[in-house]
Amino acid sequence: MKPLLAILVTLALLSAGAFMYGSLGPWYDPSPLQAPVSLSTSEPQEYELSVDRSGQYLVELELLRTALPEASSGLFLEAPGNGKGADLLVRWSIGQQSVLISEGSSLEHGHSPFRGSKTVGLTIGRVPLQGGETYTLNLTVETPRPALDQAEPNVVVRLHPADLEYLVVLEIGGFMGLVATIVLLGMLGLVHLRRRRNRPVAHV
Repeated sequence: MKPLLAILVTLALLSAGAFMYGSLGPWYDPSPLQAPVSLSTSEPQEYELSVDRSGQYLVELELLRTALPEASSGLFLEAPGNGKGADLLVRWSIGQQSVLISEGSSLEHGHSPFRGSKTVGLTIGRVPLQGGETYTLNLTVETPRPALDQAEPNVVVRLHPADLEYLVVLEIGGFMGLVATIVLLGMLGLVHLRRRRNRPVAHV
């Protein structure tokens, strides 16, 4: 392989690997919103979030497990449809430039599929969002629960587990593609070096 051609092939492969990993790699935030929320007031609370990746997103309330009042812990651990969610009624809506995209309440869902050692969560909504867009989330606590504020509640908007797993697979594929490209470049370099060493030396 001629030196110029070898350089061009090397640059092409390196660019392809970098593009693959750059396109599929971990350059996004799976939780575009995580902010404090008060559960002791019925006044509307507004948040702005910018989404990196398109997909289904969960709207959740997340509290510290250790600080959660014992009498209220069942609200965040019970399955949906048992009526206990009515003790904490939170309505939400997501819009963009004054256009309503989706809305719902805590009565329609149940415990969060994300289980942390220090936190416990309640899913209150699910909504499709587009990457590269900015949205406004409005929350209204219809049944204020001041005692829950001691558990430092947060409102969290995060990728649905199914979409998150899909993107993780793509990331792994992108990383493996980049590694394979680097290995291939190394092999090409070794082949080129051996050819140069085995090239007969002209004697004068």
